[in-house]
Amino acid sequence: AGLPSTEEGQPDAPDASSGTRPFKMYLAPMVRCSTTPLRTLALHYGADACYTEEMIDRSILDSERIERSVEVRDADGRRREYGVVDYVRSVTSMSARQAKRAAAEGSPVLLRIVPELERGRLVYQIGSGDDVLAARAALKVYRDVSGININMGCPKKFSTSGGMGAALLSDPQRAFAIVRSVRAALPPDVPVSAKIRLLRDTAATVDFVRGLVEAGANMIAVHARTAGMRETEDALWERVRPVLDAVRSYGGGAVEAVYNGDLYTREDMVRAVEVCGADAVMLARPALYNTSIFRPVGEAVPKHQVVRDYLGECVKWQTHHKNTKYVIGEMMNNRRAPSSRKIHLPQVYPGGQTMGRLCACHSIADLCKLWDVRMTEDRWTRLLDARPRPTTEHRYDDAYFLAPKGGEGVQPPGTAERAPTVSSKRQRIEGAADDR
Repeated sequence: AGLPSTEEGQPDAPDASSGTRPFKMYLAPMVRCSTTPLRTLALHYGADACYTEEMIDRSILDSERIERSVEVRDADGRRREYGVVDYVRSVTSMSARQAKRAAAEGSPVLLRIVPELERGRLVYQIGSGDDVLAARAALKVYRDVSGININMGCPKKFSTSGGMGAALLSDPQRAFAIVRSVRAALPPDVPVSAKIRLLRDTAATVDFVRGLVEAGANMIAVHARTAGMRETEDALWERVRPVLDAVRSYGGGAVEAVYNGDLYTREDMVRAVEVCGADAVMLARPALYNTSIFRPVGEAVPKHQVVRDYLGECVKWQTHHKNTKYVIGEMMNNRRAPSSRKIHLPQVYPGGQTMGRLCACHSIADLCKLWDVRMTEDRWTRLLDARPRPTTEHRYDDAYFLAPKGGEGVQPPGTAERAPTVSSKRQRIEGAADDR
């Protein structure tokens, strides 16, 4: 296990003056979480690059690319426009019922990119078990991103059942063929990478990364767990060094070696660089616990303020409230954190926010009210009048947090604990204050 967090429970922010050799910090690809607002927030705090959530090859191939303008306001209330690139589900790929709903509400946005903020710092992760489809998917999006990553680490059934994710670890030749195909399809200046897990032993893992390098991978991220391990088990730090050394050796020093797994503090990141030999670190759950862990200097931002900042990004990029609530729910629970870490990851908020009150929210306005995100009257009015953008094709269910399978659930909020849902526009309007 890694070192514990600070006594206050906040992750230590990276300090560029620590004397450790320079390393980069990446936001990991997380399904439902690594969407536009979390990525832009991570970049704001100091992440060097962010990965999209896994996008299945056929989904992106069945999408339409649309360029739009989005009007946002900064903290001082000044208006400005950002150009965004949306990949939306094509009506031609929908059933009659889905097409009818899309005509009324709009097509689901699979991926929203903000070039002005993410150019040169966004990596698109493909979920694929087919070399031809993977190459086609990469060709469709590569001009809008700075790199392509192949998911070879997700152990969840929705990924492995399609021969994707961690299923590729047990089918090396198919994994290598996918990397080879994507590499051949793209211009040489577009990096191709893979995110993997440890295999049954060190020798097998080293052989696997050798095949990836020979197939053309420019970067390999290693999650320090095997596919069969639970998230609550500590990462296997001791097994990573020979694997990352092999990445550099087989790549002649030109292939980036990235460590992923249980990096909750600055000391953990330094350890990954110095002990495990990483060139960069990739953060998933720790970045959800407190996204300001990416700050290059100074103390971490208090957790409740991070949630407020995240909500500000969701309002800015017009994120659907269901996705917003899901991500905040992940920020507020530790059930997928290693058991040895949970005592160091407090979930106490000065405003009395709880999982029950969060799940009682049914709009972005409700969420902003719960977290006391204050806005000008004009912005509140615009937020309340705006029709929610269609959510992605993910399904969201409060029971995931209120009654999680295999663990103790959280009781739905009682009358005294209900979220501050607002019954009328007049009640929802805040007085003039800082516009987030």
